[in-house]
Amino acid sequence: MKVYKIDTSGSQKLTIINEDFVIGEEGRGRYCKTIPIVGTGTEVRLKLAETGVVGVACGDTDDSRCVAIINTNGGYKRGRSYDIMAPENLTVVAEGLGAFGEAGRVGSYKVYLAIMNPTASFHLIGKYGDKTYFSWDGKEMRVESHTERQARLAAEEVAAGGGKWL
Repeated sequence: MKVYKIDTSGSQKLTIINEDFVIGEEGRGRYCKTIPIVGTGTEVRLKLAETGVVGVACGDTDDSRCVAIINTNGGYKRGRSYDIMAPENLTVVAEGLGAFGEAGRVGSYKVYLAIMNPTASFHLIGKYGDKTYFSWDGKEMRVESHTERQARLAAEEVAAGGGKWL
């Protein structure tokens, strides 16, 4: 499976997988999960062992799913909750917690390791309430701002014969 690092600024495809996945942060008020990676390769398959999840790096796979490391940190904003919004066809494998300030008293955010199935989608909210939408079609990751997504959906509706004349 291809691996993507995702945050509110977009997504980055990892091309060589040779380091463990660290989900969350160490420290007071936080928790961290390390997913060890065995081998080196361009893609990863996840395997559940008795004591936890392990990533096995390998060459190209024919899997239409992808692995996503999702950092929900939208930037500090007192009282705002950062998380995955409206997830569909997404399976969370591991989660960690990062925090702002001492012991996370100012706010926190989650970091997830997830498997995205084809047609998976979700959005993240940034510091100023802006939304970034992510979707996986089985071959590539689509990243759109709220206005880009609204324009695409309107164009698809009209192309399918919908909408009304003004």
